[in-house]
Amino acid sequence: MIKVVVDKNQVRGLGGIPSFQFMLMHDGAPLSLDEFMKMKQRTCLCRIEMEGTKFLTKCVRGDNAIWLPTGDGWGIKLIIRPDDTVISNLQYLRDCQSVIFPRIGEIVWATINDCKLSRRCVAVRMEDVSHTQQSHNRISLLIHRLQHIVGRKLKLWKLLYCRSDIEDELPGVHALLQCPTAVAERCAWEFARWRLFPEDEWYKPTNLIGGKIVDCHTFEFFPERYAFPVGKACLSVLQELYRSAPRAARTRTLYQGFKFANGYSFPGYSSDGKEFDTYRKLPFLPFRKVKNGIVLDLGSREGFFSFQAAIHGAREVIAIERNAKSVAFARELNRVCFGFSQITFIEGDVVHYVMSRDSIEVDVVFLLSVLHQIYPNMNGADAFLEKLASADDTKCG
Repeated sequence: MIKVVVDKNQVRGLGGIPSFQFMLMHDGAPLSLDEFMKMKQRTCLCRIEMEGTKFLTKCVRGDNAIWLPTGDGWGIKLIIRPDDTVISNLQYLRDCQSVIFPRIGEIVWATINDCKLSRRCVAVRMEDVSHTQQSHNRISLLIHRLQHIVGRKLKLWKLLYCRSDIEDELPGVHALLQCPTAVAERCAWEFARWRLFPEDEWYKPTNLIGGKIVDCHTFEFFPERYAFPVGKACLSVLQELYRSAPRAARTRTLYQGFKFANGYSFPGYSSDGKEFDTYRKLPFLPFRKVKNGIVLDLGSREGFFSFQAAIHGAREVIAIERNAKSVAFARELNRVCFGFSQITFIEGDVVHYVMSRDSIEVDVVFLLSVLHQIYPNMNGADAFLEKLASADDTKCG
């Protein structure tokens, strides 16, 4: 039997989490916690005994947590080997009451023991959203069918009015999407609303159940991500800097939009007319992987994502941009507001920079809205992409 002992120093209110024990079983045989956490299969039967009540349920494991439904519309999530930020993260999400997360109840430190090991964990009483998954799947299927119909019409339009050698991109795009676009956009809006720094792969299918993000204990409150600190720069300095900034020919704004902690912003390109595209891209980039790493920002423009990498803890950022005015602006913005010594802004051609080197030793590469401009229809991009992919453990955004 595996026993969970709740920290007795914490006051347990009505409906709190009691100490309890459970047994994991696979093919009729008992499992230790370690065995279950190493299995490829993520579910097993579980017998739970809690406050004198015994019941059988299905246990589900994540990479560092297990989920025990209690049959009353709720369940207990055990987060194994948590860091010290988990409690505060979950308390903040509980206070937010955002629709993209399950409802969160009591959160307590506990100890989990099996026959071999004893380890610290966090026990969380959390809404069981699995019952909404069936209706969510029906909605996803409907969306998929609508996308298929639209895709067929778009393909016909291309055949009638466009060059016949343009490939139909929609099937490839659909294969890459791991959740419906409506769900992704709603989550992104909520991240910005509550100033959250999400997990890099928050959108993976195993984490989105019933349209809600169930594995959310690492999500942090991180306001600097959405409003850059201004340092000693006063409002008039920022206004003057923006007046001298290079403008995109079509929009007459900066290409990259910025927001600052003092409420001022540098307007930038917005494809939906509601939010700068720089902020729309934020939730889908692997900023947790930049910490203490080297980042290569190809086509850095005014430096938005280079500055974001520095804020998220990058050890070194190399920003390459061929537009001399954009490079000069990024350097001045860094000097006036941020003072990041780890960023190097280089005026140059991204293809020459990559291909002229014997090796690329970086941890993360940002290649945002650039590749289609230097390689129209992706023609000739193979060698360039192979060179980037040759870097050990490189993650691309």
